[in-house]
Amino acid sequence: MIASSLKVSVAISTYNLASYIRECIDSVLSQRVDFDYEIVIADDCSVDETVGVLEEYFDNNRDVIRLIQRPTNLGMIRNVATLALECRGDYIIPLDGDDRMLPGRLQGLVDFLDTHVECSIAFHELRVFDSDTNETLGCFHKNYYNRKYIPDISTIEHLVLYGNYFLPSGVAYRRSAIPDGGFYTELSLIEDYIRNIQVASNGKIGRVDEVLGEYRIHSQSATQLTRSNVLRRRKVLDDQLKTLDLSGQYGVPKRTIVKGKANAYLAAALFFLRERQYLIFREILIDGVMMAGFFNLKHFLVFCFCFFPRLLRRWNF
Repeated sequence: MIASSLKVSVAISTYNLASYIRECIDSVLSQRVDFDYEIVIADDCSVDETVGVLEEYFDNNRDVIRLIQRPTNLGMIRNVATLALECRGDYIIPLDGDDRMLPGRLQGLVDFLDTHVECSIAFHELRVFDSDTNETLGCFHKNYYNRKYIPDISTIEHLVLYGNYFLPSGVAYRRSAIPDGGFYTELSLIEDYIRNIQVASNGKIGRVDEVLGEYRIHSQSATQLTRSNVLRRRKVLDDQLKTLDLSGQYGVPKRTIVKGKANAYLAAALFFLRERQYLIFREILIDGVMMAGFFNLKHFLVFCFCFFPRLLRRWNF
């Protein structure tokens, strides 16, 4: 691993984000901190104007920005995983190229991890906003469906049981917690769940209870693409199940993994229920119960009424 006296590496991955990348980088450059940091940007062969914007920022901020231009397209998962290995700071703070930091994010995360030496990773609240209207759509962690089960200091087992309860643009982790050989990359769509589990295998997970970032919703964001594509949401479930299987390598008990799979199946089924995809809802719900059993009482009730999906939707399942 690269030796360095830098405190923080802000890791930004980009691909065709010309419309948003200026706001993203500006939100980092405007941070006020009492330590040295770098911004490491890895562009994955963008074909829009992203590269030109990045080169402009690099030319004007060579003291803080390192620009990595991939010679071939790696795909989002490999680009992000490789970027982590190219960072030199003690702490790595990811930021998706279409999201924004709020004032105090870098200092707040560093202060927390400096104080909570037992934590290998920390996360904070994110404001979710509509890119076209700037309307606030909610707060991701506060509105997370399993929020009540997650303490302020949580563990790898919470991640396995209750799902991935923080987003890439809302975390910081210790570079020393990166596993030997880097992060696992043999997945289709989601890179952060397995990364969080791998990092959390080397410490605890801390919550910084402040809104320190903004998560953008737009037509090409991962959230919107998943909502509009049935096949993509099923691939997300496949990635989640594979990630849960991998968690066994980090000491998570099999019974916890099975319970986590039940939760993943339930969450996917409820997604298709909300989208009025009733046949897929029932298929995933039944498959999940057959493979992993029931996660909780709510899961049992949804299963009992699975042939009455419109009734379930009225009950706000």
